[in-house]
Amino acid sequence: MKKICGVLGLSLGLMLILNACNPSQDQAVTTPIEATKSAIESGVALSLAQSRAERISDIIYDLDFTIPPNKTADIDAKETVRFNLTQSQHDLLLDFREDADKIKTLHVNGASTEPVHENEHLIIPAKLLKSGPNIIDIDFIAGNSSLNRNPDYLYTLFVPDRARTVFPVFDQPNLKAHYNLKLTTPSNWTALSNAPVANITKKDGQAHYQFETSDLMSSYLFSFVAGEFKTVTRKMNGRVMTLLHRETDPDKINRNIGDIFQAHSDALAWLEDYTNIPYPFKKFDFVAIPGFQYGGMEHVGAIQ
Repeated sequence: MKKICGVLGLSLGLMLILNACNPSQDQAVTTPIEATKSAIESGVALSLAQSRAERISDIIYDLDFTIPPNKTADIDAKETVRFNLTQSQHDLLLDFREDADKIKTLHVNGASTEPVHENEHLIIPAKLLKSGPNIIDIDFIAGNSSLNRNPDYLYTLFVPDRARTVFPVFDQPNLKAHYNLKLTTPSNWTALSNAPVANITKKDGQAHYQFETSDLMSSYLFSFVAGEFKTVTRKMNGRVMTLLHRETDPDKINRNIGDIFQAHSDALAWLEDYTNIPYPFKKFDFVAIPGFQYGGMEHVGAIQ
């Protein structure tokens, strides 16, 4: 009897092992976090960040914001996201921590689809994705919480993970991207971003700024400033630098402008010497923000 029980026990154990190694068709299969809506969490979970980093590369954002003179009016925006993708059989998540109704239209590789937004994410359906190059086009209303809008100026501040409060984005630092930015502002406003200005046109009370393609950077370093600023440009140690400011006291300006430029030039020279790394970005500009929340923020080419 003991021998029979032992054989039955061994057989049962083998059956359990074999069943575990060969799951039935109705058993759950592990998939990346983007694959099922039930798995979607708010924020950018580590599992989501890891999954996207394995699947996505060569990201370029084309962004176009129309900024009205009234700080309470909506900012209409358009965005094109270009990237290479592997594992196209699973849905993809873009981070957008805003109300779902701010997404107006969504096109994926030329096909229109109804926007689906859940737990701070815009869900891009797998059926419209493909391995290799992909293009996502979005018309939306920009979120306000990180635009720091004032009556006659605004500035972005996306550190550490707040780019997604303004526009749909893969908001994790290891998915670096290039940015092509267009800004439409009131005609008397000045604008500055990470890359140099490529073109400015003015028409019907509006200024249209087209910036060059930015350096490769993380989403929290992308930035733009626009408003009624005064501009000062100087050449320091062979490098052209531009300051935007709103100071109205001429004595204070004359007393400090030289020292401000010299401090930036000296700091940059010291860092290049200390690290033995030449400054790697296209330009070096800075903006004096009234009542700025921090001592400073090191946005690429557009320090606040």
